[in-house]
Amino acid sequence: MKAARVYNKRKIEFLEIPKDPIVKGSSLIKVNEISICGSDIKVHFDSDLSLDKYPFSPGTPCHEVTGIIEESGDPKIPNGTRVLVIPKNDDGMKEFIVSTSDRIIPLPEWGELDEWVMCQPIGTVYYSSKQWGNPKGKNIVILGQGAIGLGYTMIASKQNPSKIITIDPLNYRLEKSIELGATHTINPLENSLIEGINDLTEGKGADIVVDASGSKSALNQCISIAKIQGLIICFGIISEKHSKINHNEFIKKNLNIKSTHLATTEKPLVEIKEVVKLKKDGILDPGILKTHNLDWEDVQKAFDMYANYEDKVIKISLKVS
Repeated sequence: MKAARVYNKRKIEFLEIPKDPIVKGSSLIKVNEISICGSDIKVHFDSDLSLDKYPFSPGTPCHEVTGIIEESGDPKIPNGTRVLVIPKNDDGMKEFIVSTSDRIIPLPEWGELDEWVMCQPIGTVYYSSKQWGNPKGKNIVILGQGAIGLGYTMIASKQNPSKIITIDPLNYRLEKSIELGATHTINPLENSLIEGINDLTEGKGADIVVDASGSKSALNQCISIAKIQGLIICFGIISEKHSKINHNEFIKKNLNIKSTHLATTEKPLVEIKEVVKLKKDGILDPGILKTHNLDWEDVQKAFDMYANYEDKVIKISLKVS
């Protein structure tokens, strides 16, 4: 079967490999649509790794995958079932994947798989958003309005906060955030972030600040705009191993900082399943984040588009079969 992988910085190749063996209790899935996560770019594709880290394992990096059960190892998920699968080894850029049932989420027979695949990233956001509790009447600031940041905006818009203030240096993303429920936007390249937040919060700062930007300077920005005893939720993965914070301001504000990473929890599929149900029930539609469809033969182009913020990209779905 064909697989793709990163073989050097910002370089992807295809290769032929044998299908993975089907062990007892696992199923063979014919991959249909895959998508790319921001962490795939920052940690793998565009990261300054030593040469001995290359090439990556076949199929890596990719963990946003939909497909169809080809050979079932679980009677509860029969052949022909459409599924969302979370590859355990982040190796989803393959024509076929073998997975155990605990990494598989059955999908309805209706709707396009290039939209259902978007439930994976928004499931991780849904887990993270639970950490802010009930935001009714509070001011929420979200740094970054890529797919993850827009996911926070969508979810917050259903929960009656006082204000949803979105921050991004790309105006097309801010325009999208207004469509999805943001009440105010700030482009920090055009206006002062701190002054803007002070104006919108009567000088108090934000009750809740979310970092969905993936910038090493974002945590300091969050500290500077959060109110005293405010909550900061960290989601964004950065390319660097370390980032510096304004320690004294952090201490003086008595802040609560919460890091969130669904994949390393004891039940890493729970919120993804919940988002699938929310989409089924018509409450939340992650599919509207998709801006581009490409064939997976164009995977190099897709990764380049993400890394370079080309053509107003938010999410790309790559058709494998």
